[in-house]
Amino acid sequence: MSDNNSKINSMDAFSAFRKKMERFIASGQESPKKQKSALQTIINESEEEHRQRILKGYQQFLTPKDSETSLDELSLIASHKLYLAAQELNASSQKENASRLGSGVPLLASIEINTPLAKKDRYQHGNDLYYLRTWFFYEQQVSDVIPVMENGKLIFLSAETFSLSPLEKEIRAIVAKA
Repeated sequence: MSDNNSKINSMDAFSAFRKKMERFIASGQESPKKQKSALQTIINESEEEHRQRILKGYQQFLTPKDSETSLDELSLIASHKLYLAAQELNASSQKENASRLGSGVPLLASIEINTPLAKKDRYQHGNDLYYLRTWFFYEQQVSDVIPVMENGKLIFLSAETFSLSPLEKEIRAIVAKA
């Protein structure tokens, strides 16, 4: 008896499916496969538009059209040179005074650089800081430190310990492929 019931249930299910397919075909709607393809096209176009927006944002630092951006880049380069000089002075002081002072050698604990660059709103909010850092990474080939704006000051953090945001990682990946 149960075998007979399962045949009836299967027949009912198949019949219900056939009726739904007939209604679907009669309605003139696109098949789910075509709908999926259309959605995939929209997604691909959106991804390409996103990629183009990122490249356009980076382009403003790659070939600046305004003097403000050019000055910001020069300020970052000068700040990095100052940071490197302070690091070198720190190492030199340690080497020079280690024999006389042992572990009591005075060293710079941190290096904060006062620059108008670090006070600009465009680097405090939005993505311009990500683009500037990407420019610094690729065009100036500085990969050991990351410039960070903190409390109106510019500091350089070790790239080994600094975590880029997902968006900044995406910007770097898109720029690297371009």
